[in-house]
Amino acid sequence: MTPNSYELSKELDYLFDSYLFCNKPQMKRLLTYLVQHYSDDGEAAFDQRAIASECLGRSEDFDPAENPVVRIEVGRLRRLLNRFYEEELARGISITIPLGQYRPSIEEQLIASERGYLPELAATSSKPECLSVLLQFNTQGEESSELYLLRHQVRIGLTIDLGKIHGVRLVVALPDEEGQVGDSIDFVMRVVVSAQTEGFHVTSKILQGDTEQELFNQEQTLPSNYDAHLIQQLLHQWVSDYFDPQIGCLWPMWVKLRTASTDESSPPVNAMLLYHQYQINETKENLEKVMPAMQDAVDRFPGDQLVSFALADLYYRDLIHGFEVSPDSLKKGTCHIREALRFDPGNVSLHTLLACLTFFSRENDIARMELDAIKDTEASGYSFLFQRSVLQCLMGDWELGIQSITSITDQFGRSPAIYPVLIYIHAWLVGDMAVADKWRDKVREDCCESTVFQCIQFMEFSEFRKGSALERHDLATQIRLHLEY
Repeated sequence: MTPNSYELSKELDYLFDSYLFCNKPQMKRLLTYLVQHYSDDGEAAFDQRAIASECLGRSEDFDPAENPVVRIEVGRLRRLLNRFYEEELARGISITIPLGQYRPSIEEQLIASERGYLPELAATSSKPECLSVLLQFNTQGEESSELYLLRHQVRIGLTIDLGKIHGVRLVVALPDEEGQVGDSIDFVMRVVVSAQTEGFHVTSKILQGDTEQELFNQEQTLPSNYDAHLIQQLLHQWVSDYFDPQIGCLWPMWVKLRTASTDESSPPVNAMLLYHQYQINETKENLEKVMPAMQDAVDRFPGDQLVSFALADLYYRDLIHGFEVSPDSLKKGTCHIREALRFDPGNVSLHTLLACLTFFSRENDIARMELDAIKDTEASGYSFLFQRSVLQCLMGDWELGIQSITSITDQFGRSPAIYPVLIYIHAWLVGDMAVADKWRDKVREDCCESTVFQCIQFMEFSEFRKGSALERHDLATQIRLHLEY
């Protein structure tokens, strides 16, 4: 399928802004000429004499037998195009010049996600149940191949990481044929990369979508010999800080934006609004509000991945906090998650939730199999890492679990309500009453007593105690007296 003239024009603009073409005016003129004539019926425009006189500034008596300039320049252009599309894996169009020919080949490429990358996003209709963010990327200073590559890595990495966050809708900065870039943009994330004397400087800014008021600003210096792992860490930090459902600083703002709206009354919108209100403040009262709304949204929109995941998460939280808002949350939650995986089989967060609920059902072997199946999967943010570490603790590996939880909490400076619960229980298991006394007030302040006893009910005792029901009961009794003291 051949792209239309508008798509070709945008592709040429993108090509000419790249470091490979930005300082090569003759390559730009030559490619523009060849693309303009690629659909001609005859070959007249691709005769060497025509190319030389109409594009390369040669006289009408140009003789290609004596002067190979056309072959040389087209060869240069062919190599530049090949290199561009080797580096730019996420393009929807490819322009190449086959060997031995001057007429270009212009085709739509395979969807980039089939290669492991997300495609360039097009303008889409509004999704008020999602947080919509417009991504923008730029470089400052003199363009170079190193700077262009860094910008490319950041763009692709952010697009992939944000694509894993439930409820975040990406909008691309390129307009469609009507000149629109999408509507209902909540926030703009603007990333600028620049070169320094001994490395690079990367800045990310979050702006209000309608006013472009700057809300947040983060800066990072990278050495000139940075590796992919360093870029990955930086992007995970940004995505978690801004967009993670549990600790992301943009969700409270999104809730205020949506609460102020009067025209978004569909079941998924209302359910997702209540869901994020609960994420911000995990109280039983908030769960009682969101649970029936989310169940209704799933019933009305079966197969909707967004509300389906949210309901699965709510079943898990109802169980881990011991709120008992939904009757038989364990059975309903397990059945629902397995149904949700039919529509979204590669979702690592759903597999983690399934591992948790099967563990709560005392199906420990199945829970471990679920975790083993995704243990090498790249983390999708703070929530995913934290949830796995909680399960690691409850399965008996408290030392590694607490170490992991403490590490990621220190990294982001924020934590969900279950964090002090786990630190408090671990202090009892290792007999450190000074730490237990310190965290008791925090557990009581957050009204997390029920969460403490739920964790004791579900957890394995094999590592610290020899695991009889009596010892479990004794621990619960001692902790209850300590919390009431």
